[in-house]
Amino acid sequence: MAWVESCALAHHLEAEEATYVSAAPGALEHQQVIDGLWQVEGLELLLWALGKRDLAPLTALSDVDTSLGLARVLRKSVMTELISPGLRPLAELEQQQAVQLAVHWRLREYGLRPGKLDFPEFVARAAFGPLSLTGVPVAESDLALDGHPLHTAPEQLTSIATSMARERHRAINWLMWGESWVHTDMAT
Repeated sequence: MAWVESCALAHHLEAEEATYVSAAPGALEHQQVIDGLWQVEGLELLLWALGKRDLAPLTALSDVDTSLGLARVLRKSVMTELISPGLRPLAELEQQQAVQLAVHWRLREYGLRPGKLDFPEFVARAAFGPLSLTGVPVAESDLALDGHPLHTAPEQLTSIATSMARERHRAINWLMWGESWVHTDMAT
């Protein structure tokens, strides 16, 4: 919180963010800690948008310390960078938004109705979107997780990928639409 106040950012925090930042060590509920750590996956996408890193595979959990270091969190110099951040071109951001919607949708759909799906065919004819599979790994015509087609991927990989996809989808939508982080639409 001292860093937030020293950078005059407190008025930018949403209520949920202020709760996290101002909490004494050990004061957050277990689920709040888990939810907060998952949001680092959204930070990964924002770092990608700033050109600071490539997106890791959907099953490679982010290292919190590395991500915060790249974001320059807890450094006063972050204010200079935030004044005019250098984002990737709009076309790349829009493409990434279409990718994140497609991946998040597929993982949510699989959670509701497990089974095979010809993902490229679905993306090509979907009545919603835009959707894109640019850079998305595919195996046996479905989303691939660590080389496994989704329907044969270990449950732990599917669970991790679903949570990561949710946070990446939130991050790109927030970036594109500028809504409240907490209330950013992640509908699939």
